[in-house]
Amino acid sequence: MKNLRQRGRLYTILPNGNSGFDMRFSRVILLAACSLSCWAQWRGPLVVGHRGARAARPENTIAAFRHALAAGADVLELDVVLTKDDRLVVNHDLTIPLDLCFIPGEAAPDPPLFVRNLTLAEVKRFDCGSRRNKAFPNQVTVPGERIPTLEEVFEAVAGSRADLMIETKMAQDASPVFVQPGHFARLLHGAIARAGMAERVIIQSFDYRTLAEIHKLDPKIRLCLLNPRKRLDDYVAPARALGATHQLINYTIIQPEDVPRLHAAGLKIFSGTTDDREVWKRLIGMQVDGILTDDPGGLVEMLKSMGLR
Repeated sequence: MKNLRQRGRLYTILPNGNSGFDMRFSRVILLAACSLSCWAQWRGPLVVGHRGARAARPENTIAAFRHALAAGADVLELDVVLTKDDRLVVNHDLTIPLDLCFIPGEAAPDPPLFVRNLTLAEVKRFDCGSRRNKAFPNQVTVPGERIPTLEEVFEAVAGSRADLMIETKMAQDASPVFVQPGHFARLLHGAIARAGMAERVIIQSFDYRTLAEIHKLDPKIRLCLLNPRKRLDDYVAPARALGATHQLINYTIIQPEDVPRLHAAGLKIFSGTTDDREVWKRLIGMQVDGILTDDPGGLVEMLKSMGLR
């Protein structure tokens, strides 16, 4: 073995006649080829319809979920809260959104109107499809749409291949509408089991106690940790402690180096909700596992244009 200096670079001549530079160059080519091969095999991130497809239809309604499915969404994201009579209904907040929902022919009730203080029959009186969300000028109203039960959503997606990403909405412990996490989890698990949806759901929550209770009831159900906007020092430890399979990270926080590290730890990475096409491109470049968006149809079209659908 001998060294050869040429144009300021030091080359190592190996016994087989190859230079160290050639071998390093070969490794670069090999890595590049592998990257291209991995990209070719990768089919892009899952398209997760946030609250169904609220850029196009009233949020968290059956119409929104059906629209998202028709647009090609892989996963439907939704939120569940409990009524006074312990029914799971699909609503983003603990309160009825009185800017979007109203009882036909009646004056608006005083806010806040907690779902937990209403029976299912009372919740079903609200029309949540007639008013357009001003944040989404292209949203098509669907007059008469009601707040659905979780069971009604299960029925609506039964013939599809889409999964459901279900967030449990929990009040603070001191709140008069607080629900014990174990009680919430048992009701949710029961609904999932009756519908035969255990393999098609991902349960997410900011209240990790709910996730822990679900894990006790059925360790096979996938769990997703929701992190606050401020990045945690370590995503892996809390996920492993809960047996979580997924991690949702705000798209403003997630960095390219996070993805391979979390993949190596056995976690799938979903981004927080964004409808920004430039952000979509950045997240696709990171090869995240899923992107939450109010516009699943738009994201599907972008992925098609990139050959990823």
